[in-house]
Amino acid sequence: MTPPGQPMGPNGPQMPGGSPDPASMGQPQGPSGPQPTQDPQQDMQDQVKAYIDYAYSENNLAKHFRDKKDDDGNDVLDNMSSSIMGGIAADITSRQDWMDKNEEWLKLALLIREEKSFPWPKASNVKYPLIATAAMQFSARAYPALVPSDGKIVKARVPGADVQGVFQQKALRVAIHMSYQVSCTIPDWEENMDKLLMTMAVSGICFKKTWHDSVLKVHRSELVYPENLIINYYATSLDQAYRKTEVLYYTSNQIYTKIMNDEEFLDPDKDEDGGGDDDGEGKDYGASTVDDAKPIKEAVSTDLTPPPTDESTPQKFYACHTFWDLDGDGYEEPYIVVLHAATGKIVRITARWDSDGVTKNAKGDIIHVKPVEYFTDFPFIPNPDGSIYACGFGMLMGPLNEAVNTLGNQLIDSGTLNNLSGGFIGKNLRIKMGTLKLQPGEWKVVNASGEDMHKSFFQPPTKEPSGILFQLMQFLVTSGNQLASIAEIFVGKMPGQNTPASTTQETVQQGMAVFTAIYKRIYRSLGKEFQKIFRLNRITPGMLEEEITYAGQPLSISDYMGTEMMIIPGADPTGDSATVRQQKLQAVGQLLSLGTINPKVYTQRVLESLELVNPQEFAAQPQPPAPDPKAGLIQQKMQQDAQKSALDSQGKMQDQKNKVELAGLKIQEKAADLEYKKQIQALELSSKEHSAQLDSLLTAFKTQHDAHKTSLETVMNALKMSMQVSHEKNLNDQELTAAKNMSAQKGMNGA
Repeated sequence: MTPPGQPMGPNGPQMPGGSPDPASMGQPQGPSGPQPTQDPQQDMQDQVKAYIDYAYSENNLAKHFRDKKDDDGNDVLDNMSSSIMGGIAADITSRQDWMDKNEEWLKLALLIREEKSFPWPKASNVKYPLIATAAMQFSARAYPALVPSDGKIVKARVPGADVQGVFQQKALRVAIHMSYQVSCTIPDWEENMDKLLMTMAVSGICFKKTWHDSVLKVHRSELVYPENLIINYYATSLDQAYRKTEVLYYTSNQIYTKIMNDEEFLDPDKDEDGGGDDDGEGKDYGASTVDDAKPIKEAVSTDLTPPPTDESTPQKFYACHTFWDLDGDGYEEPYIVVLHAATGKIVRITARWDSDGVTKNAKGDIIHVKPVEYFTDFPFIPNPDGSIYACGFGMLMGPLNEAVNTLGNQLIDSGTLNNLSGGFIGKNLRIKMGTLKLQPGEWKVVNASGEDMHKSFFQPPTKEPSGILFQLMQFLVTSGNQLASIAEIFVGKMPGQNTPASTTQETVQQGMAVFTAIYKRIYRSLGKEFQKIFRLNRITPGMLEEEITYAGQPLSISDYMGTEMMIIPGADPTGDSATVRQQKLQAVGQLLSLGTINPKVYTQRVLESLELVNPQEFAAQPQPPAPDPKAGLIQQKMQQDAQKSALDSQGKMQDQKNKVELAGLKIQEKAADLEYKKQIQALELSSKEHSAQLDSLLTAFKTQHDAHKTSLETVMNALKMSMQVSHEKNLNDQELTAAKNMSAQKGMNGA
């Protein structure tokens, strides 16, 4: 899909110069993330995907289009700049009326006093704090309700079935980690929330930008005032807006750092042919302090050199989140294009999508690229005309506040005119002409009689301050307070002595109805902001290794896979005040006597509602109340009756049980007798059989023994006869031998 020579498109993770390398891209996280907890191969794939997504958001594509020409021979970046700057100018024009009104609303809220020349110089110009009071009341109630004091700013829930609890554990680990980030590592997150609530109450809308700071290696969620985020007035939602342009201001040092940091920014003061000062020292970078519309028109239509400014003056840039067909495939992909406001030059282009945000059809063609949203809108009250610029107290109460200011100043001016005497002096009075002023307690000597002075002085008739105007002003103030849902009880005034508590509670609940709806809108926006922080954690796995110790639980990239929709704000979306929450707990406490409420859990909730430090220290095992003597006697009698009844019932049951056991024993005894007789008969039969077998064996053995004995005797007799014959033969042989020897001896003797 991507033509040759184009550095990047959504068709794959290929980046300019090869695959994404964290070292070459300025990736702060190393490849050694936290140890995998489930599938090592899957964890490795997740980390590779995270590096790719991070590369998409950090690589400056403008470097690769610096000298590119289109088919008509025009510079690609110049054409892109001209088109985008023209679109920004159109967006500014569409919201110019709202910007002018917003400026007036802010003046009313800030009680800025402007000097008047009518009806006389330095006439009264008091600003009644109608909008300011409404905004402060809202902020004072919303801030503690939306930012929990227990530190559990982010919570987790598991929709659907989770039988083994795997997703629940993963979501809890992620919630603990993100709560730590929001409260500790993200700079000024809580302070920005405090400012946001006041601004959105006056202007009607405010924004937050969530991104990863690769230089400081932290996530950021900065407050963006509506004046500094240019969106077409007729855009119906932030996500659907074609362009979202943030107005940025950088000092010369910051610009120099971005240029030298592997050209994170291109040099806006560099000539197109490559000339200019390459070392970046002593540059002014064309700083401009003019308004939004003027530099855009000048940059698009002329080559006007910006006016000289002080070197410390921040310079204006436009970061336009828009769409552009950079790879020439016919489909506009989402990008962030940063332009220098004074020169109109593009200094940075980055992709605005993740690797899993590309949708393809069956043929493999891209049909949609889902943009990554950096901004989160916090609307106050939806605008009836459908615009993204919601209604605030400025829009709702601005005309009332101006009318109250006018009536109040008229009453003051009329009182001033009535209190300070003035008029005409006749020339026939013999005194020095000119302005005559009298100080309190001062007497002046004149050469005229009292009658002459009475005739010569004439004071035009004036009226005291009108009571009708005062009543009208009071009516307008009351109407404004009703519009802002500010009742007397909300500003600390006590209700009447005879007012029932239930009536007071119902009044508070009805007065909080409008604010509860606003709280839910802020709660919804906080959820979107946390989703953006969730994504940043997913694409920056190295931060998990650094923060794993502080999070309190082991974390892994796999914990940030598939749990995105489980992350919710920890605030109460109903936005109840502390008093209302305590009243609810008191109503729950009345159920303790029924035994259906867990006292330990109830005690814990009460301590949490009081917002005490370490409420666990106060928790203890509940002590039983002292027994009532009468109740003790009644209870003792009831226990004795119950014991007697239990004993009687137990005795009857025992008798029946004994009878059953006795009948069983008799049956067992009879069965045992029968079994014994059977065994005796079997033994007798077996004994007879054994006796017969023994007799047969004895007879056979005796017969065999007799035969063996006879055989042995026969053998013994034969042996004895053989031995006797052999003995007799030996004797005969010996006698014969002896005879021969004697005969031989005799022969020898005779010789």
